[in-house]
Amino acid sequence: MANFYDDDKLNENESLTENETAEINETLNETPNETLLETIEPVQENVETSEPATVDSDTQTSDNLDASAPDGEPDEPQKEPKQKRGISLTKKTKIIITVTVVATVLVLLLGVMLPILLYHAPRIFVKTAADFVAGDKTGEVGKYFYSLDKDITCDTLTLENGNVFSIDMNKHDITVTNDFNIVCTEDRKGTVYIGTRKNDTTYNNKKATLKAKSVVINAPNLDVVIAADVVAESIDVTAKSFTIANSKNGEYAKLDMTITAQSVKFNGNVSASAGSAITISECPDIVVNGVKIENTVNINTSSVLTALKGSSISTLNLDDSSTASIAGTVSMVNGGKQVVMETGHNCNTYANINTLVIFRDSNTGSTIKNCRAVIWVEKLAKPVDINIEEVNGKIYCVVSEVAYAQGYNYYVNDELVSEANKSPRLDITDFVKEAGKYNVKVVPVGNYVSGMDLSESNSSTMYIDGDAISTDYNCVFTLQAPQNPKVTKQDGQYILSFDSVLHAETYKIIIDGKEIKRSDASKTTEDITQYLAEVGNHSIRVQALNSNSNIHNSNESMTSYSITASLEAATGITAELQDENAAINVKWQGVVNGYEYEISLQVNDGTTVVVGRTSIINEDGSVAFVINLDDLGIEYSSADTYKISVKAIGHDYYTDSVTAYVVLNANA
Repeated sequence: MANFYDDDKLNENESLTENETAEINETLNETPNETLLETIEPVQENVETSEPATVDSDTQTSDNLDASAPDGEPDEPQKEPKQKRGISLTKKTKIIITVTVVATVLVLLLGVMLPILLYHAPRIFVKTAADFVAGDKTGEVGKYFYSLDKDITCDTLTLENGNVFSIDMNKHDITVTNDFNIVCTEDRKGTVYIGTRKNDTTYNNKKATLKAKSVVINAPNLDVVIAADVVAESIDVTAKSFTIANSKNGEYAKLDMTITAQSVKFNGNVSASAGSAITISECPDIVVNGVKIENTVNINTSSVLTALKGSSISTLNLDDSSTASIAGTVSMVNGGKQVVMETGHNCNTYANINTLVIFRDSNTGSTIKNCRAVIWVEKLAKPVDINIEEVNGKIYCVVSEVAYAQGYNYYVNDELVSEANKSPRLDITDFVKEAGKYNVKVVPVGNYVSGMDLSESNSSTMYIDGDAISTDYNCVFTLQAPQNPKVTKQDGQYILSFDSVLHAETYKIIIDGKEIKRSDASKTTEDITQYLAEVGNHSIRVQALNSNSNIHNSNESMTSYSITASLEAATGITAELQDENAAINVKWQGVVNGYEYEISLQVNDGTTVVVGRTSIINEDGSVAFVINLDDLGIEYSSADTYKISVKAIGHDYYTDSVTAYVVLNANA
């Protein structure tokens, strides 16, 4: 029978084991008061003193007690008082010491006993599998818990309905030859933990292993947390939520899991042999918490999987209604309504995905097969310059424009003052009310937001917010900054112009952080063609100057100008049939500044179809792509003509190249 303890029936004998009771009694009785005094007295004798020797108070006390000896008992012979050097203890002093020592022992014992009584109250002690019975213990699953006294070995083990409580393995193991079952179809709520208990809500796998051929949990209203290491051939779970730590197949052939729950978390590694699979259904919240899963993972029916950074999954299969967000490593992702590969991801192959979203944060190549839409996500460039301008009593923040930005977030002293403003120029006068120093910050805003449903979108490039640029502004009065700086293209030349400033003697022009040399610094126009030679965004600043010490130079006004260029067309395109005419191998030479290419196919005079993209560039600069005719549903015919087109995809300040193509005659 199990040992049951609860608050209503506790007393000292019930709450302590025989060994614990004996140990406490031994502690209470092992040192009588006289012995305690005797152990103290020699210490007192060794203390040197300059006082003359006195009669021992202990001897005096004994004499007084002997005077009342019972009749018939001879009095003990009187002894000469012992002469001692040191401090003598009076009877009152000894009593005080005795009481102090006894009180200290009692306090220490209570400090040990009381926690034992309180801590042991909710336990159901287990020495055999038959002790996993709650008996008259009723209530929610958190009211009591089983506590193992030793390792448990049995053929089968079932916890059902009222017998379902958490299991404190207490650094022991449970070994079940066949099935380990938890069945709770009653409307009981709470969390069932299995592992070594630290407190009510914390269990771990410290020296705790649950081994069974199969683990079956049918508890649709309970949260189930297995913190112990699990060795099993199969795990079948139906629960409100399910969390599992390290698990492996051990000596079994494989480890399969089937899970149905509202929330599933993997907090430990899952080791399994080839062919093992984890199937999760009808779960909107699946988290792989930075661990390694060797099984194939199958996600079905509107499930959402989040694989955090540091996670590793062998192969991930999703049905048409499932989505995933992955920042870790997966060897292959197959299927899914929408798959987002977050910053830090690593994957070799993507196949049969409706919408694939890839953060472009590495140069590693990957293979994309039969994905309807591929959306690349890039980080917006940081603005190259920011400036504060004063115009007609107004204060403006001006930031250089960022390609593809949807707008700009403006901050003054870390307070957001304008969100997703379309203009790179903002009046901040109302936020600079007093003289002093202000920090002004601008963040370029992208069009991609985490959690977006892009399942109906087409292939494109999207952008997340770029890094902020900031500047400090001292509120002072100076010459007005030159207004309306702008660049116009005239006869192939780039001419900068700006408005004149009252009392300004000369104007300083700064391009990309460097002041340019001017033949006539008083002019309000300048040919800056030679300074805009490079592709990209260029910052242009203008400042009004005056040599009079009573007139302060203006702040710098700023504009920007972007130089764009088209990527060169791909060259050296070749195409040849391979794999017994089931595929076409296309090769070409990569172009300067190009790192992604779109490949299209036209059969005879039919419609041109985009068959894929690639960013894999060989060490010699060449690029290759295999068009699988079977995947496209095209049957090879020797009478067909195949036109293969290649286009370099634009990025940053480079636009798409013109399309280059090669024609392959099947009968040639």
